[in-house]
Amino acid sequence: MNRAILLFTTMSCFLDQIKVAYVILLGFVVPIGMKWVSLIHGVAESQTFEMLTGSVGVAFILTGLCLGVAGNSAVAGGRGGECLPLLFTRPLTRTEYVLTKWCAIALICGLIAAAQNLVVALLGMAFGEEWTVSLILGQMLERFLDAGILSAAFMLTIFARHWLFQTTAIVAFYVWLIGQTLPPVSVAGPGTVGGDQVSLGATDLLLKASQLIGDIILPTFHVYDAVNAVHFPWGEVLSYVSMTLIYLTFAVAVTNKRDFFYGTN
Repeated sequence: MNRAILLFTTMSCFLDQIKVAYVILLGFVVPIGMKWVSLIHGVAESQTFEMLTGSVGVAFILTGLCLGVAGNSAVAGGRGGECLPLLFTRPLTRTEYVLTKWCAIALICGLIAAAQNLVVALLGMAFGEEWTVSLILGQMLERFLDAGILSAAFMLTIFARHWLFQTTAIVAFYVWLIGQTLPPVSVAGPGTVGGDQVSLGATDLLLKASQLIGDIILPTFHVYDAVNAVHFPWGEVLSYVSMTLIYLTFAVAVTNKRDFFYGTN
């Protein structure tokens, strides 16, 4: 772990005021506002609210705030990038560079998403909702886990620098993202014809593709459910850890020495 890279990456996350405003809006204002309105009017929470307070919300935070700091643009850009060599006190390895940036991005996004979940829970408790400490902590830990695997996948996509791989990864990410935001639909039956049948069939295919990507490429681990389960889901843990390690290992392997300024191994 390199302290200079850690500090520089953290600083870079908050240099762009537009990104900061975007994260505040989608990370706090919109979901907390939706929670407030639903509590005041006594209505059920919408799917959009559940989306913004879950793994999709973490993805939005990563995309809006931290994506630019993972790659070369954050290092080579202005407002401090040209001074980065002065921060180093020893040569930097590719592994140290990638892992330090991953830790910084994952922790920042995890903290933002976990803080949002905590505020939502406290707001619900103020209006009489039943929240337990284990449930709140479980949801907050899940946001850190979501940030960990998503940021690792983002790092690999950025450092790969191959247009075909990056295009495929971006398409897969948006298929997963769209599938998480769409409500479930019934498969088109014999009574549905024409354009409606095609539309329902395409939507169902998109949902299945999104679920497949989520199960294989971006597996999640539900902490609260796992703790209270009769049989601990070791398979989910193995899937999550293995995919995160695969992303980080390949990110280190494809990182070029030109991605940072100082001596590397």
